[in-house]
Amino acid sequence: MKQLLKKIKQISMLLLVISFIGCENDDDIYPEVLADFTYEIADTGTVTFINTSVNSNNYFWTFGDETSSTEINPIKTYTSGEYTVTLKAINVAGASKTISYLIVISDAGAPVITLLGEPTINMTVGDDPFTDPGATATDEIDGDITANIVVAGDTVDESTAGTYIITYNVSDAAGNAATERTRTVIVAEVALTCQETLLALPIDFDCDGIDYESKRVDGGIDFSVVDNPQLNGANAVASKVGEIVNKGDNWENLNFKLDTPIDFTTNKSIKVKLYSTVSAPIKLKLETGGTAVENDQTHGGTGWEELTFTLATSESFSNIIIFIDGPGNTAGTFYIDDIEQVAGGVVTSGAYLYSTAGIVDIVTVWSDWGTGTVQDGAYDQDATYNPSIKLAGTGSWGTVLAFTEIPAGKMAEYGNLEFKIKSSDATVKVKVPEVEKEFTIADGTPLADGWVQMSIPLSTFGAAVVDAAKEFAIFGSGNATLFLTDVMLSGDGGDTTPPPSDCPAPPAGELLSNGDFEAGESCWQLFAGTSISSTVNNGGSKSAEIQGATGAAVGIKQERFAKGILLPNTSYTVSFDIMASGEFGIGGVFKAFTFSEGADGGDVSATQHILADGVASLATTWETKTYTFTTAANANQVEGGLSFYMEIVNSAVKLNVDNVVIKRAP
Repeated sequence: MKQLLKKIKQISMLLLVISFIGCENDDDIYPEVLADFTYEIADTGTVTFINTSVNSNNYFWTFGDETSSTEINPIKTYTSGEYTVTLKAINVAGASKTISYLIVISDAGAPVITLLGEPTINMTVGDDPFTDPGATATDEIDGDITANIVVAGDTVDESTAGTYIITYNVSDAAGNAATERTRTVIVAEVALTCQETLLALPIDFDCDGIDYESKRVDGGIDFSVVDNPQLNGANAVASKVGEIVNKGDNWENLNFKLDTPIDFTTNKSIKVKLYSTVSAPIKLKLETGGTAVENDQTHGGTGWEELTFTLATSESFSNIIIFIDGPGNTAGTFYIDDIEQVAGGVVTSGAYLYSTAGIVDIVTVWSDWGTGTVQDGAYDQDATYNPSIKLAGTGSWGTVLAFTEIPAGKMAEYGNLEFKIKSSDATVKVKVPEVEKEFTIADGTPLADGWVQMSIPLSTFGAAVVDAAKEFAIFGSGNATLFLTDVMLSGDGGDTTPPPSDCPAPPAGELLSNGDFEAGESCWQLFAGTSISSTVNNGGSKSAEIQGATGAAVGIKQERFAKGILLPNTSYTVSFDIMASGEFGIGGVFKAFTFSEGADGGDVSATQHILADGVASLATTWETKTYTFTTAANANQVEGGLSFYMEIVNSAVKLNVDNVVIKRAP
């Protein structure tokens, strides 16, 4: 019995030892824990974590922003920044491993622009000034960035019918650009309704009260008043027009018997809008009783074109007759609109005009100056510009075309002498009245078939001379043969005053003075932070230096130049050399503008032309920038000349500018 108890005791002790040995290390029973994870980052900053841990069944995540999770594959949304994410993987026995990764959340989401008001706004000519309803902009990271929206595109002119497109753009602090938004503003002509029954110029076919057919003398055509079916070219506005159907006979015509005769004592031209898809000669004829005058032009067949017929007469006429391919047999449908009387030729609004239409009344050949002759009464007209006058020079002075009988002091009210010229010589001379200047024809604006448009500042002859002038003359040198037409005085008289002694005159063919800054600050307004550098230049010895500043706009300006020279609705180019000292930095932009100016002291506001807006970088070596803009549409909008301005905004970068040139586009 003792031996049995002893054996049982030994077996119990052995089992106890074995049990202790088995509990010494759980790792000897469970596989090793391995902790790891991957992740995917969306544009919105949302991160999807993918747990790739092995031999574990419990997890504890810390996301680096004082938040945590026990999910297997958590999803977390961050703001932009850097975060250390840690995963602790644990098995059933409590063993664990930990791993950490640094993740970077970038701002990749673009902001969103929301227009306020309607995307399309309809207006009528003459409405109150357009007020932009504006837009808002939000960004998931930056929040409300409405103040950073850049508004550009067209400037709405309530006085001129047309379609204007306004653009809205913005970027967030990370440089993500929003999708551009646009607003369309349509300014329509005033819908005309009237009860007038008498037919007189102007004729626009919009007056429902006039029975046009009853006023028409049969000319072998079919005629009716219809809605403009072709909105293009010179007549792109919806309105009523006259429809002419040629049957193919010779000398078919549109003939209106006017209730109010046309008086040509002062205004000597008729302007007509005509639609045709074929090139054809167009004759305008005026008749009263047995007296008639006529003038021929050519339609190019490009759709709506505006033709001007100039008549050498001072009489009055009751019948206005228009032949489309009169001597030919062209058949088809044509349209006509806006028949009106104008001063003559190519007219600048407000010009004191002497055109070829008035040559028989006001032009004298000063024979004591030369032996040349003006050609016969038909002027030996050049086909491209009809009417025109031919001067055939013979002798040292050539032939002189003298414009006299200008009222005392009248010339001083205008800034330019303009004329179209075709010449066998490279130069032309102008005399006002005793000061003679020679001009190179190549400096003018090329037209067609050898013709050139000349625009000569009267300031060239001196203010005192122009103030007293009652005449001027145009002549060639030696045996030169000249054709001339559309001779006129135009523009504002401000340019008859010479520039200040320290402000040099613009180079020939250019509008802006001292664009190379060689005359220092002359002509320029240098605002705080700007100066003239005598050490940096791109040719010559000087340049303008614009030292920018964060949170400020720093720039230079030349104001109200080219008075009397600047033309409305005309394209000009601006070019300049520029370089930056470095990167602009966040929010820094370069801007440049021109402004068509109304008269000093007048109530016509300036019209802005955006050249550059929101340019975020420039080269650190000299580069040339070139822009083109079109001046305001009406003459009274450019009476005050042109202003030019450039600036660096919200950047500490330094800009140098040289060789600024503004001139009429080729």
